[in-house]
Amino acid sequence: MEMAKKSNNFFMQVLTRANPVYEGSRLQQRTYTESQFPFVRKVNTGQRNQYLIEDDHEPVITHEEAEAVRKIMEYRSRSLKMGGDKYKNRYLFSGRLICEECGGHFRRQKLCIGQPNEKVIWSCHRHISDKNACSMKAVREDAIQQAFMVMWNKLYTNQGIILEPLLSGLTELSTGIADTEEIEQLDNEIQNLSEQSRILNQVMKKGYMDSALFMENNNQLIHQLTECRRKKTLLAGKRRRTREIVQTQQLIGLLAGQEEPLEEFDENLFDLIVKEIRISKEHDITFWLHNGLELTEKEQDSVLYPSSNIKEKGGDADAVAHANRI
Repeated sequence: MEMAKKSNNFFMQVLTRANPVYEGSRLQQRTYTESQFPFVRKVNTGQRNQYLIEDDHEPVITHEEAEAVRKIMEYRSRSLKMGGDKYKNRYLFSGRLICEECGGHFRRQKLCIGQPNEKVIWSCHRHISDKNACSMKAVREDAIQQAFMVMWNKLYTNQGIILEPLLSGLTELSTGIADTEEIEQLDNEIQNLSEQSRILNQVMKKGYMDSALFMENNNQLIHQLTECRRKKTLLAGKRRRTREIVQTQQLIGLLAGQEEPLEEFDENLFDLIVKEIRISKEHDITFWLHNGLELTEKEQDSVLYPSSNIKEKGGDADAVAHANRI
């Protein structure tokens, strides 16, 4: 058990720490030896120049993957206020409901616990902490479920009007053959520049080049590598359209496989197609689908009400002791 825990900690360290060694680079002169007796070796915290040799060896994790993981972990830590273990035990709407007034996430709470009229609501966490900071009203879970069913049934009825034109537009914007060839050329150039950097580093280690000349050539290579990677990132952004096309095709396939309108909330269907939900002050519920489509429905039957009224509806114990936070 202890070994498994240590193994998990190691993998989390590889994924989250900005260590160039894990990403295939090598940082030279991380330590230095003092020039005077007793010649103590110290960690270089700015006393000497450091040299970053990119693509020096096979990476454990690529730079792009490491950046993506760090952004995800930062997002979870900042927005959801939770660690990895707690994050796994969330509800279907956890992390998906966003307050348009303040940008905060909604938290799950219960009203009238143990009573026949027990209800689940979602409240903006900033309103819970300070109602003066955000006036957003809480929304009942069944209202969100009902809005999703209405939205889905509208898609089911009007898929030819909504999804087919969207698919055509995305297809026109998708990456062409020329872009693919340019990405391949950039990959080759990045590989060549990385090889030049490796050779330059070997020459420096053998003492065939002084530090000033090495820094000049190395900085030039780093600049060229950065520019190539920037161009590749821009082209790769166009390729994301391909992912949206696939997701739109999958959405059309889901609709085609449905024989009749949705009559009850389907958790699996919701999880497949919805990326996030934004709740407006005017009680609009906007579904952001994975394929980039945004669809808005009005809440029904006045099921939104201020979070500050929770005590009146469910009692102090229901609101305070039984609030389920994400």
